[in-house]
Amino acid sequence: MGFLIRMAFWFSLVLLALPLNVGSDEAGQDSVGPIQALFAAREAVGDIAGICERKPDVCETGKSAMHTIGVRARETAKI
Repeated sequence: MGFLIRMAFWFSLVLLALPLNVGSDEAGQDSVGPIQALFAAREAVGDIAGICERKPDVCETGKSAMHTIGVRARETAKI
């Protein structure tokens, strides 16, 4: 799960760094630069990291899901 979050983060930074000829989108909002996106993503990751302290049941469910996925992956690899 952490790998997917990191990949999405880096992929979004690459997309933001690409020079495109867009000033604003259809909703009238200005485009965001890579530095602004980096700081926003940094704060979001910090918030996600603190979710286990705020809601321990979410982390327990996530751990159980990751365990189940791992067991199924091992069983599938044996087949």
